[in-house]
Amino acid sequence: MHIDQQIKHQIVAKKNATIIAQNSLFTHCYIVKAGAVKTVYLNNRGDEKIMRFFLPGEVFGFEGILEGRNTCSAIALERSTLCKINYKKLYEFANEVPMLQEWLLRSILQELHSMEVLTRWLSYTSAEERVISFLMELSERQRLRSPHNGEFHLPMSRQDIANYLGLALETVSRVLHRLQRAGDLTVRNRTINLLQLDVLRERVATVETSSVPDLQLRSNSLVSPLHAPAFAKSLDSNPVLWALLKRGTMGQGSAHDLMKKL
Repeated sequence: MHIDQQIKHQIVAKKNATIIAQNSLFTHCYIVKAGAVKTVYLNNRGDEKIMRFFLPGEVFGFEGILEGRNTCSAIALERSTLCKINYKKLYEFANEVPMLQEWLLRSILQELHSMEVLTRWLSYTSAEERVISFLMELSERQRLRSPHNGEFHLPMSRQDIANYLGLALETVSRVLHRLQRAGDLTVRNRTINLLQLDVLRERVATVETSSVPDLQLRSNSLVSPLHAPAFAKSLDSNPVLWALLKRGTMGQGSAHDLMKKL
């Protein structure tokens, strides 16, 4: 049976729509195909804390695995197209396809690594370092799916960035203004252009990314949709494989082997 019929279906979430409700029963994980999503934790006092931002090709919703309930909400930052995946059926299916087991493990490890990076940002860096590190990390994540020369779109508001980095909105705005005045970057609405990458790197003690090294794209070992239209068409109906390829964990031979099983 095709993977479409077993474990997933595509949904479209409007801007600010709740995709996952905090404390709801954990049943699904999601792959972002277009748009962007944030996960938010609400404490007993009603304070909201943004836990993570997710871009196209990234997976969210694994937080509920341990307790069986979703520990935070997931909200669309803009109109977003998502693949909703039944986790139980995916897990059963992965037992038959070792490469899917690897994908599941790497996706979960990616979340742990991302939280570790955020903890470092909040513990050891100044406001300027947090903002620069965040922008450079976001730029790199967007570059993996769509190469750019330093200019990229911010799907989240400055208020969301401030919340995520543990800063005041005014502080984020002051840092961006200062960096723009210094000629290190430009800001036009939600478009950022990192003009002086080397200078920005020097301004931070350590620039971390949320990408596990083994997950970086290896262009010489991947099937490019531009050069393999038929294979790209098949990926469109197999988002799990599509996300796995975007993460750079599979070459052409192993991808086609998995396609036969799907």
